[in-house]
Amino acid sequence: MVNLVHDQGIEFPGANESKLDFQQPSLDLVIKEVRDLEISFLSMADTVVSSLEGETETIKRLLPQPTTQNVHTIGHVMEMNRVSKSSFSERKGILFLASFGGQMYYNGDAIWYFLKEIYPLINEYIPLTIAGTDIPTFLHDMVRKDPSLSDYVSFIESPDNIDKLYEESCLVIAPHLYGTSPYNKVIEALSVGVPTIMSSLTANGFGFTPEDEIGCIGGDIESFKKCILDVYYDEEKWTKFRDNGLDFIRQTHSYEKAMEVWSTIISNALKEIDITRDSNIEITEQCPEGERKYLHLNRDVAEAIKRGNYETGFQHWEINGKSKGRSYSCMNDAQKQSGLLTTNTHIVEENPDDEEFYKHILAVSF
Repeated sequence: MVNLVHDQGIEFPGANESKLDFQQPSLDLVIKEVRDLEISFLSMADTVVSSLEGETETIKRLLPQPTTQNVHTIGHVMEMNRVSKSSFSERKGILFLASFGGQMYYNGDAIWYFLKEIYPLINEYIPLTIAGTDIPTFLHDMVRKDPSLSDYVSFIESPDNIDKLYEESCLVIAPHLYGTSPYNKVIEALSVGVPTIMSSLTANGFGFTPEDEIGCIGGDIESFKKCILDVYYDEEKWTKFRDNGLDFIRQTHSYEKAMEVWSTIISNALKEIDITRDSNIEITEQCPEGERKYLHLNRDVAEAIKRGNYETGFQHWEINGKSKGRSYSCMNDAQKQSGLLTTNTHIVEENPDDEEFYKHILAVSF
């Protein structure tokens, strides 16, 4: 939201609700600190599980290379017993389904932007249904005050039967420009066989590309409008997006797929336990692999070494780190032969090419 408000000048109603000072010089610093903290937590985990394919790829780019093999995707499991039966000709209109909580933040801003910038460009208005819990008054007022909207836009508060909405609707839209909320509803829409028109942000979360034809991706106002018109009025395209969406859910968000990934995670963990079961060694001096891992996981220590407070990561660990539960580890002979580095809680594949990288970044001599 920050970039959209500050750089592009989009006056999201949710920005006013958030009471953030978007001109505040320190805001970028706060965002960076949160991001660095999240990366630190991810780096400390033995295994990272994401629910989205695109998110998994982002995590892999952020983590040091040896640990990316332990990043997995387990999507929200969707049963395939709710697939809608209505044919293309029996459906009508666009559906936006979301949880609002009385606020405009992300979901409210998404449909506000669609109503303001995209919906008026559709020459022949297609009926739009906005359904969800605690729909903000702001949206009701916006539609009520504009006759060009009020004739075609309807609201359904806390619908009793979501499946009925999916059965009747021709398209679902996810026009979000920020936030993470649309993914569950997009997965649900695909799993019941309703083609989804989505923003680039939403598509990137799944790792979708236009060539996949799983959802029609509108990267800007014009392309989003074109997606709606192309799919809404073309049964062949509508059927292709429906079928591709169902196939995607079967392949990535099924119970069988989730069990397969969990089986891999557990199997890998058991192998690591076997390697380290009797391999605990007393650490009495520093080692190159220990320095790399310790300084990567503890960036505060790396900075302290730069300032001259400590000579090595091992020295910090002996004086302060050990008592605070931080791990420092060196390989024994068995682990050197297997190519694994073990700590009390972590095992990562050793990569000798990392040494020069850490020397350059942390300016620490091993």
